[in-house]
Amino acid sequence: MAITIINNLTSNYFYPSANPILLTVDSNNTGKCNFRYITDLYINGTKVFTQKTFPDPISGYGYINVSRVCQDYIETFEDLTATTYVLREAQTVAVPTSAWSIQIKCGEEYDNSVDCNGQVTQYLNLTNSNTAYVFESAVDYENWPSFSSSPYLIGTTSNTTSFLTNAPKEITLTFNDQFSYDFITTNTLNIANWKVDVRTFDQSGVGIATYSYSTNKTHTGVKRYRIHCGPYDINRVAGAAIINPLVKTYQVNLRYGATTSVSETRTFKLKDPAAFQSRFCFTDLWGSQANVTFDHRLISGYSIQRGVFQKNLSRSYSVGNRGAQQWQNTAIQSDAVSTYCKREEALWISEIFLSPLVSIYKRPELMEARCVATASGQGTFLYRKPEWANNSLNTFSSGNLFFFNASGSNSGRYAIVSEPLLNQVTVAGTFSVGDCGFIQKDASYQKLPIVIGDNQTTIPQKISGPQQISFNFTRAYTKTTLR
Repeated sequence: MAITIINNLTSNYFYPSANPILLTVDSNNTGKCNFRYITDLYINGTKVFTQKTFPDPISGYGYINVSRVCQDYIETFEDLTATTYVLREAQTVAVPTSAWSIQIKCGEEYDNSVDCNGQVTQYLNLTNSNTAYVFESAVDYENWPSFSSSPYLIGTTSNTTSFLTNAPKEITLTFNDQFSYDFITTNTLNIANWKVDVRTFDQSGVGIATYSYSTNKTHTGVKRYRIHCGPYDINRVAGAAIINPLVKTYQVNLRYGATTSVSETRTFKLKDPAAFQSRFCFTDLWGSQANVTFDHRLISGYSIQRGVFQKNLSRSYSVGNRGAQQWQNTAIQSDAVSTYCKREEALWISEIFLSPLVSIYKRPELMEARCVATASGQGTFLYRKPEWANNSLNTFSSGNLFFFNASGSNSGRYAIVSEPLLNQVTVAGTFSVGDCGFIQKDASYQKLPIVIGDNQTTIPQKISGPQQISFNFTRAYTKTTLR
């Protein structure tokens, strides 16, 4: 009874879940009757699967591939509601989740008889593989032979380690956009030492301020984390509109200790909202939650299935009685959307077609507003969004809003006092008549699940100029209708 590991797991290495996770073993008993290798897969120290493998007929080796089993225990960590922390975990401790440890324990079974009619005896856990990690990701065919997780593993020494994303280094956002980056580490993140730095700059590139945010708690057993760094996320966590019209760009990086930057620095440019915007979230090839905006009008309709049966009318029917009666009415909303973007961004957005999970945001939108009246410590603003009147504003009348005037000096969070007239709102704060900008309800978003309907897409090929991306999708739920 002797099992030898020929090709072991790399200790503390992070294996992409969608790629092969291989172990090669050998035994000096492969010539025995009914011989098979027995391997037990342990995830986070708990056995989850046992498989038996016949030896290779030429070498006698056992070639063990556990990636397909691992994929059953990998699950995307979705943020279904707005976060209250910039830095937080991107997984749960219990599986299924998006990152965990893995170990394979190897044994064997065979029949000791000469004529192979004896009882098969099992010898379990004769040797163990190294302990490694699996994280949700998929590496392309051409990149897999040279792939290493080391450039993506965050440490505690000064470095420019990459986040888990194929997004461009510079992203353009507007003030109510969500955005996030995932990263992996074997270190325990605590409140004292780990920070996310946010540095804001004006139009001339001069620094305005630096803000630092710690993790929500000291984490145990977590290997994958997420930085929420969109303007919506940062302003909501800060409790103030620190990403406002005075800010033209801002940068985000991860820091350990007092001064040690341990990640790459990502840059965000700010722009005013467009007339038609649809914000989507999808799981990219790194298993991260990618957020993109499509700037063209969303075209919506319904796919309807009706069930009708025909009945005979009696002789004494009344006019208005039905002969054809509808008994089923199933409707699914279908939509189409498109946008223009740069080639680098288009290549990244194209991953939405490969994503198993896609959602569209229902979120508080930015509305143009102008101060039309002032009182002691109050300002009344006029806005153009009739569908908000007596609806969302009334629903959240006890909440807050953001206001950005032309100079940005009154950017902040203000309590709603009243809604005096249609399309008007009065807030507590000192303003001047003529102040203008955007207001936004301080409310959480909803993520509505969708399914992309396009089975073919074109990879952007233009070297310069804008690239157009469009797709069709349906809602991942039916419209509630009367039967």
